[in-house]
Amino acid sequence: MPIHLPAHETFTNLVNNIYCKCLISTIVIIYKHAL
Repeated sequence: MPIHLPAHETFTNLVNNIYCKCLISTIVIIYKHAL
């Protein structure tokens, strides 16, 4: 299993960043609705 996959690494990092932002946004929305 080759480790040198820069394109795949970049895509994975991008997905992780988007997932984190969506997760934070969802938590903020839920928190605001809970108030």
